[in-house]
Amino acid sequence: MSGRRPVSKSATSTVDSTAGSAGSVLVNAVASERLSDRDLALNETDDDESTVFASTTDVTTTRSTQNASRSTKPRHWTPSQYLARVQGGRPELTGSSSVPRIIEFMDASEFSAHKDTGISMDTPLFQPTPSVIAFQGYTPREPQDVTVRLRNVDKVARRVKVIPPQSPYFTLITPAIAAQKVAPGMEVEYTVRFLAEETKDYAEELICITEREKFVLPITAVGARPCLDLADTVNFATCPVKHPSKKILFVRNVGREEANFTLTTSAPFSVSPPTGHLPVGGNIQLELIFTPKRLGSHTSELLLQYGNGEMVAVALYGAAEDVNVRLDKSSLLLESTYITQSCQRTVKVVNRSSIIAKFCWRAVATEVG
Repeated sequence: MSGRRPVSKSATSTVDSTAGSAGSVLVNAVASERLSDRDLALNETDDDESTVFASTTDVTTTRSTQNASRSTKPRHWTPSQYLARVQGGRPELTGSSSVPRIIEFMDASEFSAHKDTGISMDTPLFQPTPSVIAFQGYTPREPQDVTVRLRNVDKVARRVKVIPPQSPYFTLITPAIAAQKVAPGMEVEYTVRFLAEETKDYAEELICITEREKFVLPITAVGARPCLDLADTVNFATCPVKHPSKKILFVRNVGREEANFTLTTSAPFSVSPPTGHLPVGGNIQLELIFTPKRLGSHTSELLLQYGNGEMVAVALYGAAEDVNVRLDKSSLLLESTYITQSCQRTVKVVNRSSIIAKFCWRAVATEVG
């Protein structure tokens, strides 16, 4: 209900009848790999079709970055995703093991007698772990290593070769058995060493070449960033319609850099303060308000934008329902009276809810209050 006068439990009003009167980037740059047609050179050496790799110096790679303006829409992280990205512990535990991106297919019959395989064309013959190599929480001029395991998922022995990254900050340590075939189900291990000169973001890619395809393993190193420890979702549950419901959030900067941030959301949600500054380890109190104007469910996002332009989105949920505020009578019968005289009847507004209800009287239902 809307109005101007608070009523705690009940209110009594007198109705007079007088005769004769009427009443509201990460823009991710996408790396494109164009490789020579024969990065993987295999030659038959004996009757059992054993093969060897050509020298790494015979491999020519061309790395180019596509225009970063391909997409102007920034990426919205969830708070937990952003926290994992900024504050990851051991780097090898932060990489994912999803299917890597295949950039080129080759004719396996040119390199092996075992052309047919039961492995889907969407899946490389070697499964990498992790498939995204992430370095986080690093210190400049202190090396960090990540072990990359390539497991042969085919039913026959296969070879795989990894092209060293061109960046001077990343080094590939190749095992002694890298040129040998890998038995089915077995792994070969490579080590990626990262040595940063300063605290900033770094990006590179490893090119892995099997007898059938070439695929990419992204390498990322995330520099110091601010990070507010928000929840991924805020649920107001069921609240009274046309009544503000509040939630207080205590937020701390758990990142490694001071935070300048802006908070925005859309109706029926609001947030205060809309901007803020937090030093490392500092905390702030945020007030979220849910004021639904209609019954039913409501959803929105609380967008947190850091000074570096990166954005974090918190999902907001709420539902609105009527509360138990009613009149003690559904109708009033006013008796006839003489001209210039009046008669009165009494009606009560009864509030049986747990909130203070505000109300006002209107002459007709369509009148704007």
